[in-house]
Amino acid sequence: MDQSLRLTFVFMSGLVAMATQTSPPTVDPYDLHVSAVELKEDDITKPVADIGQSLGMGISIEYVLSAETNAPPQPLRKISAAVPDGTAKQVLGRVTDLDPAYSLVRHGNMLNLVPKDVLADPAYVLNRKFSVIQIRKSSDVVDAVMQVVDQLPGKREQLAVLQLGGSLSFSEPWDTTFQNMTVREALDEIAQHRAQTQGWQLLGSGRFRYLVFHERLVPTPAQQP
Repeated sequence: MDQSLRLTFVFMSGLVAMATQTSPPTVDPYDLHVSAVELKEDDITKPVADIGQSLGMGISIEYVLSAETNAPPQPLRKISAAVPDGTAKQVLGRVTDLDPAYSLVRHGNMLNLVPKDVLADPAYVLNRKFSVIQIRKSSDVVDAVMQVVDQLPGKREQLAVLQLGGSLSFSEPWDTTFQNMTVREALDEIAQHRAQTQGWQLLGSGRFRYLVFHERLVPTPAQQP
């Protein structure tokens, strides 16, 4: 073999090896360090939103559904407490533990605040599971949600989407397939397809449930229409 060719081959192989060795590992946002948190008559949505969104994660919250259709959302309890620093997982866990009514459930890049009373209820609409649901040529979030609801097996569920300003359109028509998910996880996937920090809120009553999608969570329940 010609010496110049041999030297070139060795040099290029060295570059490939160096590139392989220096590729940075993927960092899970949950492993990142976050500062101490202080709540001053705040509910837990504020620090959860502040931490999650600073890490580029989406935040979703399911408010306790009211017994009456026109009743306002049930607010979360106000808390004053100091939470020490740690990893995002540690701090978010400590913050959530301050409110015994809620659990924090992570799905991919989404943080979901879920009432503990419904977390293990298979009949609760967002806990319902499906094996396969296909979304075809969906132009926006509203259409994608309706396609999911329409394909749920068994009992027909009521779930509306309230659009409060701003576009919920996708950049192009979306085709995808969800497998072995809950409705909650499908909503997370839809929001995250729209934008990395997109999330949603579930409000309303047992008779009329509706979703509000948001780019960033404002820790105040949206008003019922």
